[in-house]
Amino acid sequence: MSYPRAQALLSRGLSRPTLYSVNLPVFGDRGVTPFTNEYVGLYCVSVSLPETSVNTITANGHEYMGIVRDQPTQMLYGKPLTLTLIADKTYNAYKSLRNWLDTTTPLGANQTGVNRTQRMSFYRKIVAPITLSKLELPSSQRGISFPNGPSYENQYNKVLEFEFINAFPMSLGSISLGSDRTDSYATFDVSFMFESYSMNANPRTETA
Repeated sequence: MSYPRAQALLSRGLSRPTLYSVNLPVFGDRGVTPFTNEYVGLYCVSVSLPETSVNTITANGHEYMGIVRDQPTQMLYGKPLTLTLIADKTYNAYKSLRNWLDTTTPLGANQTGVNRTQRMSFYRKIVAPITLSKLELPSSQRGISFPNGPSYENQYNKVLEFEFINAFPMSLGSISLGSDRTDSYATFDVSFMFESYSMNANPRTETA
């Protein structure tokens, strides 16, 4: 392949892994506070676009004797969705996510008092959608400012968008503390389970 052809194929540049946006639901008990949703949009330090594959079974010689082929039987959605977040100074984001996690077990979630019997909540009372968007810089950045806050992502091209259907928090990771970590910040993981997800291949791109 010639250099001009390779350059033409990459005329819009390479994908930057640092540009993405996560939106958590703000539905009272089924979700997080508005502060946490905005905070996660800015201080989620890592997340992975989901894996998609199919489950297969082996079909031996159905069409051609001696030829083995794999027949797809089920679409598989990569689970769970795991976010790594920087902990804010007052741990408001952590506490908000913990409150959503506690809704899965309204009785016995915090193990307070003498009654430590756990009772799980109804499924429909804990699930809500989560959106993950892949952002890219526009081809021209002249005259464009990138403000802070929830509107910052509107200045970028949104090239992929995943909506995780009926998601709920399944685990809240530990926070590692240490007296020798004076020049670092605290992080924690939160993982979400979901049923499936839908992909929007053209959510918003710049106009020609």
